[in-house]
Amino acid sequence: MRLESVVLAHDGRPGSPERIPAVLGPAAEQCPELALKGVLALGGGDAAGLAEQLGTRVLDPGQLGDTDLVVGTLHPETLLGTPELGRAGMVAADRLIGTDREQVERLRGLAYADRLRPLTPWRHHAAVTPLLASVAGGRFGLIHAIHAELLAGNADVTEGTWALPWLTAGVLDLISQFVPAGELTLHAVECGSSVTLSGTWRDGCIFTAMVGSPRPGVPESVHRYRLLASHGQAFVDLASPLMTLYTNRIERIPLTTTPMARQLSLIATGGGAGFDVLVDSAARVAMIRESIATGAVVSSMSVGSV
Repeated sequence: MRLESVVLAHDGRPGSPERIPAVLGPAAEQCPELALKGVLALGGGDAAGLAEQLGTRVLDPGQLGDTDLVVGTLHPETLLGTPELGRAGMVAADRLIGTDREQVERLRGLAYADRLRPLTPWRHHAAVTPLLASVAGGRFGLIHAIHAELLAGNADVTEGTWALPWLTAGVLDLISQFVPAGELTLHAVECGSSVTLSGTWRDGCIFTAMVGSPRPGVPESVHRYRLLASHGQAFVDLASPLMTLYTNRIERIPLTTTPMARQLSLIATGGGAGFDVLVDSAARVAMIRESIATGAVVSSMSVGSV
C-alpha cells in the first residue's frame, strides 16, 4: 500500500501523543512522498497545540477525505464512536484491545476493521525484530530463560481495573515470540498496582515478568528483557535505540534500531500484527485473571511463536 497522506489523531485520553510525531520522520525514509495532512481533534487534549508544534492544521472527522492513514492514541470507545475514521485508507491505534469480549466483538464488527492496525504491535516492535532474526538463524542459540521488566505508566494502570491484565497479556505475547510452540504454565500474583508473572513452557524455558507501576527502587527507565541462551545472553530495551547481544565469549554485537522507527513502514507493507491480536489477548487475559483470583497455577494453553 502506498502512503501519501497521514493524519495524527488524539482523543485526550491518558497516553503519549507527543511521541507519535517522531514516527513520521523515520517513516519518510520508506515513504518519501509521505505528507502530514493535519491533527484530528477527537474530544479533549491539546490538538491545537500539537498542530501548531508540527506546523499543520486541526481537522475534524468530516475533513478526513482521502487520507491514507490515521495514526494516534485512540481508545477503543473512540474508534467505535467515530464512524468517519472509516474514510481513511488505514487506521493505526495504540490500543486495539477491548475492555471486554463484547467490546472486542463490536470492534471486530466495524466496517473498517480489516484496515485497523496496532500502532506498536508487540511481535513487530522494531527493537525486537533483530533479535527474532538472530534466534531464527540459530546465531543466538536455545533460549533457557527470559527475565522481563516492563513498567507501565500510572496513567495506563489507573484507566480501569482491566488495564493490568491486558498489559500483562501483551507482555506474554512478546515473550512467546522467543520460545517454541508449546504449553504455557502460568502463575500470576497481583500486588497493588502491579502483576508479577512466573511461568514455564513445555520445552523447559522459564520466565519472570513484572507489569504495572514501578516497584520501589526500580527506575522508570527499565523497560528491557534479558534472555539467557546456550550461545550467550541478550538485552532487548524497548525504550532505547540499542539492542546488544552478548555471546559466550562476551563479544558485543550492537544491532542498532530505533523504537517506533519502522512502524508506519510495517503498516504500509501489511507487516503489522493485524486485528487478530485481539483473539489471543482475550484468551490470555482470562487466564491471567483466573490465576490472580484463585492464586492457582493455570495451564493447558497452547501458544506458539510467529
